[in-house]
Amino acid sequence: MLRLFSKPTIYLHHILKDLQPYTSYELRVIACNEYGDTFSNWTLIDTEEDKPGPIDPPLILEVKARETTISWQPPSRPNGIVTHYNIYQNSHLHATIPGAEAKYVASFLQPYTVYRFQVEGCTSKGCSLSSESLPIQTLPDAPEDIPAPELYSDTPTSVLVSWESPSILNGEILSYEIYMPNPRITITNNLTTAMSHVVTNLIPFTNYSVTIEACTGGGDYIGGCTKSLPTYMVTLPTFPQNISSVTVTPINESVITVYWHPPSKPNGHYIRYELLRRKIQQPLASNPPEDLNLWDNIYSGTQWFYEDKGLSRNTTYAYKLIVRNEVGYMSSEEVIVTTSGGFSEKGTNVTAKPLNHTAIEVKWTTPTLQDVQGCIEYYFLSWNDTVQINSKKVPASKNSAVIGELYPNTQYQILLQVFSGLHSIKSEPVQVTTPDVEPEGLFPPEIVIINSTALCVILALPSNSNGIVTEYSIYVNNNRFETRMKAPGSFIVEDLSPFTLYDIQVESCRRNICVRSNGTQIRTAEDVPEDLSPPWIYVLGSRSLQINWTSPGQPNGIILGYELLRKAQHPCTEEKQLSKHRSEGTCLLLECNIHENIRGRRCCNPHFKVTP
Repeated sequence: MLRLFSKPTIYLHHILKDLQPYTSYELRVIACNEYGDTFSNWTLIDTEEDKPGPIDPPLILEVKARETTISWQPPSRPNGIVTHYNIYQNSHLHATIPGAEAKYVASFLQPYTVYRFQVEGCTSKGCSLSSESLPIQTLPDAPEDIPAPELYSDTPTSVLVSWESPSILNGEILSYEIYMPNPRITITNNLTTAMSHVVTNLIPFTNYSVTIEACTGGGDYIGGCTKSLPTYMVTLPTFPQNISSVTVTPINESVITVYWHPPSKPNGHYIRYELLRRKIQQPLASNPPEDLNLWDNIYSGTQWFYEDKGLSRNTTYAYKLIVRNEVGYMSSEEVIVTTSGGFSEKGTNVTAKPLNHTAIEVKWTTPTLQDVQGCIEYYFLSWNDTVQINSKKVPASKNSAVIGELYPNTQYQILLQVFSGLHSIKSEPVQVTTPDVEPEGLFPPEIVIINSTALCVILALPSNSNGIVTEYSIYVNNNRFETRMKAPGSFIVEDLSPFTLYDIQVESCRRNICVRSNGTQIRTAEDVPEDLSPPWIYVLGSRSLQINWTSPGQPNGIILGYELLRKAQHPCTEEKQLSKHRSEGTCLLLECNIHENIRGRRCCNPHFKVTP
């Protein structure tokens, strides 16, 4: 509570100054005389609004390429009700927002641009403007409005690409990239001065779509990339390229078909073909031909096929193709082909003789050109026995051949056929018989012991049977066993003696010739000894005997030792039964080992007691 007068006054009015705007005050008057003071009631009064007090500069909370967030504190002395705030951007009014807000997102900003913001708070009586915020720069963004490139080409394989920088950069240019779409060329140097580039290694007479892509950034941020609209172009034509050779096929002795494919790179319009032919040699001509090695243009047009007729028999020709367009021409590689000969007039003389029991040598004379009416392409040699026919192809440069892998003692019919293109002629057949020979390479048999009286013999093919095996036999100590087998397998030999050494051989027979392998020695398994005679005894005294015996007649193995047994028998009557074990019977037979002790005429047993 504040006293306004330092001493009483007689005035009935007073002006109060330096009050706070938009503030409530209570006032009362005190009347004073010599008798004392009287207080009036309190009177409430409100001062009017005024413009707000000072406002701090706004804070920038978040910066993007095209917007930022602004925050501020309300004025410490609002001096009334703040009805709204005005946002100033670079000294220009940007937006007006309600007075209750303290944050604003400024949109529609320009990328990579410096901004300063101010906040102005307003009451009904006026406004107060803050000072400027710290300057901020928005982030870079992709460039905008890139003009289409300009193109200039004066060669079939290159083009000069020129362009302008984007109308709106939105950052610093980091690179330009030329899309054709292939090749793709990136340019990162001299971005402000060099605005053109020569693209090479293009394909002639080819459509290209050329686009420029500009990429921006700033600081540590990447703005983005934007492509221009495409500019279309066609590279200049040039002479054809990649001309493949023609394909030729002799149909008969006077017709050859020729076909070809268009060039993979025509490089222009108006493709036309010219087919050239020259004669290289004509062996059947009586005199050298006049047109030898002279090129003739036999076809001109747009087709991909030509049938060349009226040619000479057994004559070699060369063909090549010329491809033209509006710029120039290119020719293919030569292809050489020979027409077929006529029907052969005479074959060849064939002779044959056996080299050994499995091979025959065949020789023949080389026919002349007139004999076969053409060039020999190859020989076809065939031979057969009573079972099968075999053949092989022999080069034309040969005049002999060896036929191998034959059967001994077999008659073969040999025939030689001469091929000259589409025609052939056969020789007279020749009969040859290979000499006979026994089988070779019969190895000693493999044997498996089954028991003391049986063995399993494994039968295998000879390494060189020299024919078909008709029978296998087994020899046991030179005694023959018939197996009745014609193929490899196994055979069991039985009724053998135990622990006996045998020599086993295998015999392989082909027709009337047999071969016997070396022997395999093997011993049968051991068995129980047999034919053992009883021992004979000599009485030496009242308490000693001499016992003699002989070895078993059939030991059936290696005798490891002998075991001598003795038994004592005592007659017993029905009355002399065992007192403790009646269920065991009336008599007990004891067999005692020679090393056991005997008491008197009895043999001790842990379970029974025998009475005399």
